[in-house]
Amino acid sequence: MQDLAWRGWRGNEMGQPKLETVAQRLVSSEDGTRWRVREAKAHNVPGAEAPACLIFDAGHVCRRVWHYPAEWIELPELSLLAIKEPPRWSHSTRSSYG
Repeated sequence: MQDLAWRGWRGNEMGQPKLETVAQRLVSSEDGTRWRVREAKAHNVPGAEAPACLIFDAGHVCRRVWHYPAEWIELPELSLLAIKEPPRWSHSTRSSYG
């Protein structure tokens, strides 16, 4: 019997995790940081939330985004870079307990 820890989320045997680049862009943030943004298919990647992701790589920091607009490659630089930032909570959106 095979160990279930080695099975993918669809019950298939997991192969070697692989990120296949589909498209990429180089963009600059307002502070001058250069980001390589690439869309990658996530083959057998543990914890994958979607079949593909955007990877924002600045050399010293890397961020992965699973949910993004299909037209990401056409977005203006600042709009594209905004995708990598998590939503900010404001006082008005917090729920109160108690």
